Formats: sequence, structure tokens, C-alpha cells
Amino acid sequence: MASSLFVVAWLTVIRNISVEGTPVLLASLAYPVFNLVVLTVAAVSLARSGSGQRLMLTLLTGGLFAMTLAESVFAYVAVS
Repeated sequence: MASSLFVVAWLTVIRNISVEGTPVLLASLAYPVFNLVVLTVAAVSLARSGSGQRLMLTLLTGGLFAMTLAESVFAYVAVS
């Protein structure tokens, strides 16, 4: 799952940032990468959770997905 999220992020955002190569843009690269790591951990926790914790972890994973999407769009716009 983590590798598929990384491939999608690479094709959309990270490749454009890494080509620019400036330190400020490389620093903005850290946010989408670390958000993908956190999102992957949340998704794995959701997949392994019991039925009693499913709602809480679904909301948490959805919020982390929204945060990851927002920061990836911001990084894309910063490069463009």
C-alpha cells in the first residue's frame, strides 16, 4: 500500500519538486512524503482494527487523507 501511494505521489507532486532542486522546494518535499507514511500507518491500523474501533479509525484516516491531499496540492502549486 505504501509503495502504491508513493508512486501516485511521485507522478503528481514529488517528481516536479525534486527536479527543481532548490533547498526550499526540497524542504516542501518532506511534507508529502511524511504524510504518505502517516497515512499508510493509519490505513494499516484501520485494516487491522476491530469492529468497535472502526468508526474512530475511519474518521482519523479520512482526516489524514484530506491533510495529505491538501499538502500535496500546495506543494504542486508551489512548484508551478
